[in-house]
Amino acid sequence: METFDLRKGPWILLILVVLLSSICDWTDGKVAYQFKQHYYRKKPKVEKRFKLARKLCLDTEACKNLHGQDLSKCLRQCLAPSCYEEIYGDDELELGEIDVRANSFKGCWLTSLPVGSKMDL
Repeated sequence: METFDLRKGPWILLILVVLLSSICDWTDGKVAYQFKQHYYRKKPKVEKRFKLARKLCLDTEACKNLHGQDLSKCLRQCLAPSCYEEIYGDDELELGEIDVRANSFKGCWLTSLPVGSKMDL
């Protein structure tokens, strides 16, 4: 039967604690998205306008036969190319990623509308 050598124990424990703490920091950290945020508050008139614009883009040749993530990308680029580039340009959505930037995109889209067209919103 082997005996436990106390002189080696603290070093092993210290190494184990350091390794575990670095692993916990690595997995426990939240991902911080760096993108310009635009204010958007959901209102019936604005949502109706957005859905109409989205429908018009859906009927374009570029987006007509696409599905899933490719369709979402095409629709956003059609709705507001500058907003798409600003919000998604450096970090496009990955497959299965939850889009936390969707409302910011809608806010950007809303600010990109011509001034006169916002009067009824």
